[in-house]
Amino acid sequence: MSKKLLKIFVLLIFLCSILLHAEPTNNIKYSNTRIKTRADSLDCTLVGKWLTGRCYTVFSKDNLVFAGAGKCLKIFDVSNPTNPSYLSNIEFSDELTDIYVKDSLAYVSIRDSGFSTISISDPSNPYLIGTLSNGGNTGKLFVLDSLMFVAGRRGGLRIIDISDPSNLSEVGFHDVGYYVISVYVRDSLSFVATDEGCLFVLNIADPTNPSEIGFYDTWGFSRDIFVRDSIAFLTGDHLHIINISDPTNPTELPYYYPSCSNIYIDDSLAFLNTGDEMSILNISDPANPSKISEYNSSSCDIHVCNSLAFLAKDKSGFEIVDVSDPENPSELSFYDTEGFVVNLFVKDSLAYLADPRDGVKILNISDLTDPYQIGYYYYGSNIRDIYIRDSLAYIVGHVGPSTGLKILNVSDPTNPYEIGACSTSSLGFKICLVDSIAFVGDFHGVFYMINISNPAEPTEISHYNIESSIQDIIQGIYITDSLAFLACDFAGLRILNISDPINISEIGSITDVSSKGVEDVYVQDSLAFLADMTNGLRVINVSNPSDPYEIGRYENRDFEASYIFARDSLVFVTNEANGLRILTISNPTNPSEIAFYDMEGQAEGFFLRDSLIYVANTDRGFYIVKYTGEGAGISTEKVSEEGISIQFLSGGIKINYILENDSDVRMDIFNILGQKIATPVNTMQTNGYHSLEWESKPGIYFVRLKIGDNIFKSKAVVIR
Repeated sequence: MSKKLLKIFVLLIFLCSILLHAEPTNNIKYSNTRIKTRADSLDCTLVGKWLTGRCYTVFSKDNLVFAGAGKCLKIFDVSNPTNPSYLSNIEFSDELTDIYVKDSLAYVSIRDSGFSTISISDPSNPYLIGTLSNGGNTGKLFVLDSLMFVAGRRGGLRIIDISDPSNLSEVGFHDVGYYVISVYVRDSLSFVATDEGCLFVLNIADPTNPSEIGFYDTWGFSRDIFVRDSIAFLTGDHLHIINISDPTNPTELPYYYPSCSNIYIDDSLAFLNTGDEMSILNISDPANPSKISEYNSSSCDIHVCNSLAFLAKDKSGFEIVDVSDPENPSELSFYDTEGFVVNLFVKDSLAYLADPRDGVKILNISDLTDPYQIGYYYYGSNIRDIYIRDSLAYIVGHVGPSTGLKILNVSDPTNPYEIGACSTSSLGFKICLVDSIAFVGDFHGVFYMINISNPAEPTEISHYNIESSIQDIIQGIYITDSLAFLACDFAGLRILNISDPINISEIGSITDVSSKGVEDVYVQDSLAFLADMTNGLRVINVSNPSDPYEIGRYENRDFEASYIFARDSLVFVTNEANGLRILTISNPTNPSEIAFYDMEGQAEGFFLRDSLIYVANTDRGFYIVKYTGEGAGISTEKVSEEGISIQFLSGGIKINYILENDSDVRMDIFNILGQKIATPVNTMQTNGYHSLEWESKPGIYFVRLKIGDNIFKSKAVVIR
């Protein structure tokens, strides 16, 4: 018997790194105390999470689809295949590489960890029944009767007794001497495919002692195997069709079809992943298959059920394709399981996630313990930030054919759609809304003020270029009264006077930033908190905005501060290496860490509401963490004052408000110095809609509206 020699590749990698740390030379106090180690928490508990990840495998049974999403098994109802409905998920220790469903049980292989059985008798509430670790890299599964056959990859073929799903046990093993890729079982025979293109036929009549009875070497490489009648279809360098009517002497039929990876056979049709497409072949005559059609979509796994093809698409979730007419396959729906979430906004019972790879994902979080996706909006790529107000979503990034700001109508969160747009010079990175102005920072250090009083036609008011010879991406924006505080990457903290929107001017800066730059800024009273990727949290005194200076810092060699929020004596920071950190600034010259929640993956943007922190994770999706320490119960929802709406006019503003009852109404208007300059309304008014126009020279003003005992405040900007 001739076998192909194993190829051995040896790669030696030497990594050298030099860590430089400069000691402080001034009188600022620095804290570098680390409370606990990674994968831990203090005064923070996990409430819920929405997990994402690459979809390597998919399986369909009845009206259900079981899809891998990284380390998570997700279950969907596809009784309406045009609109898959999420049911539930269950998390594992590593990525799922294969799924096999039989009766009321799902069997999953877990990369480098083994395999598990899950009860799916109630698909909306799956639960783990049994597990079995595996020393090898676990791959494809096949279940027959009370046995599960596992392509152990480095560990050969493993045979598992699953008669008691809660007590899995390995009863047989056979080492074929190669890296096992896939397995198919029929009757008392097991067909094993290896990465070196070899087909092994094993007798498993006695599963405790499998024995090799046949072998065939394709002299190529293999990726998957499927057996139909007396034919084995082996994918790899090309499609090999092998006659196994005599299993002791397999012979290949003289047929050639190009390189392919995954295969699924349904009656007389073979569905192949050939790289960039799914090909459908007629194999009613195995000696002479004919290509029927091709569908432009690649996949990592294919499963066909009830004239539907389910494609696991790696970084792009899974796709459902109608193959009832094999000559004209057509997409019915798509569900994205992969996530690269960089920012988010939470409003009411919904979370809006900004995913640079895929767009906006909308989750229902009415049950905090089990968020699930209900809506999706894709427009180009590289969306970086999102802000929600009323029924509108404001997104910035490289969105569609242009860059800048897009405004979506999300009144129906299951079906968001664009209503307006305003381009910027380059990719938008950050957005902040104050009244009828959107403040946008872009990739090339340009700061924009955009009029959004008419969301269908947002228009630029003005823009300002950060003067810097180095990278100056505007990654963070904070607006207070007549000032804009910008975190500008390597250009540092820049403070702009925006009291006259047409003549924006820079009045102060902090430019001594680290080798990785700054990513965010938050201002509270006379302090600005700066997220420095190397120097951690920096506390800046901005009582005189033209002369800001640092008074305190919290740094740690693992503390790469990215997004930041302050509330009273607490500062919340996401740390790319270590998740969420919470610090006290009761002594701002010496911030200290008091709580944290470590998480897998890279923590990015977050949103605070009450004592809950909603965290975007570039690798894992979305976490909901509850802070239980001192100062819990914070209320920080990013919403504007209600009661007044401001519209821009040429040389003035239009002020709108609604009275529910007849009321005494007084309206006062103040300038940026707090001086009252007008009282346009001071009288009893009837219930209903009211509106007035007020003209003034350009500048920033504050409107105070008193209706009975209720007071409403809003900022207004008059432009030329």
